[in-house]
This record gives sequence, structure tokens and C-alpha cells, in this order.
Amino acid sequence: EDLISISKVAERLRNHGLKVNNNCGLHIHVEVNDFTTHRMGYLLARWMAVEHWLFNSVPFRRGTSVYCRALRHIRPLNEKVGVKYTADDLWEHFKPEYKTYGSQDYRRVALNLCNFYLEKDKQRKRRCTVELRLPEGTLRGVDVKNWVRFFVHLVETSAHDVKLSALHSPKLDDFFNAAGLG
Repeated sequence: EDLISISKVAERLRNHGLKVNNNCGLHIHVEVNDFTTHRMGYLLARWMAVEHWLFNSVPFRRGTSVYCRALRHIRPLNEKVGVKYTADDLWEHFKPEYKTYGSQDYRRVALNLCNFYLEKDKQRKRRCTVELRLPEGTLRGVDVKNWVRFFVHLVETSAHDVKLSALHSPKLDDFFNAAGLG
């Protein structure tokens, strides 16, 4: 019901002449209170597998924005053939680091883990969410609805994962499987 309401609000704003510009992004938060850092490693594995495809599905300007950089680019993995990562390895590798108070470096990524990190690792009382920052700003209800559905499904699939996803999706079928849509 909430998703339908949010989509309708976006459409109404659009119908009343409101617009977004190229600097706007659609940010989607999904609550992950029930995730552990180990479980977050499963989401990170799926994210690594779909990230390349997602960046290629949005306009180039979104993919090069300093506000939604790829995790793979800010913290590259050793991705040589035969290198294996556990869920815990992935969490340790990608967990946010705050170099200075108020640092925004780890918030400005396509998959923002900061709220989860502050709640679980630092035990600060925050909304325990992960945030997708990649989609372009939009007031088209169908776009809002489909991005939310996709991201919620990716997170929920990771919550019920029983094995670690491959970190690459060379074929479209691999992407669909990693995203839980296969």
C-alpha cells in the first residue's frame, strides 16, 4: 500500500508541474534491523554481482556522479581467479570507515551502508537501513515503484540466501540470478 501511495504522490507532483534535474537522485532506504554483519556480506556479494549492470542501466551522468560512486571503485577487491571471499570478509572489506567526524565519503556510494554500520558496529541508535542512491531522480510513479521493488527484492533475497553469490555476472542470466530474479 505504501509503495502505491508513494508512486501516486510522485505522479501528482509531476502532474502539477514539478520537475527534477540532472543533479537529483532517487534514494531508497530499506530497513535491515534483522541483518547481522555476516548477513550483510551476502547482500554485498549480490551487490558486487549486479553493480556493473545497474551502473549501465542508468544515464552516464548518474554513474559518474560523486554522490553515488561504485563500491568496487572506492574499495577495489582482489578479483583474481581463485580468490575466494566469505561473507565476513566482504563486510570487513566494505564496511564504512570514518576518517574524520562527519566524513561523507562512505555515504556517497551507490549502496550506502552507513546507517547499518552505525547501528550494528558502533551501536548508535539510528534507523538501521541500507540505501540505494544510484537511480536518477524521477517523478514517474512507475520508475519509483520499480526501483523500490527491485531494491527491496535484492535485500530480501540476501536475507534468505543460503550460499554466497559469485561476485561477477558476465551474462544477463547471471545478473538476473544474482538479483534474485532468475
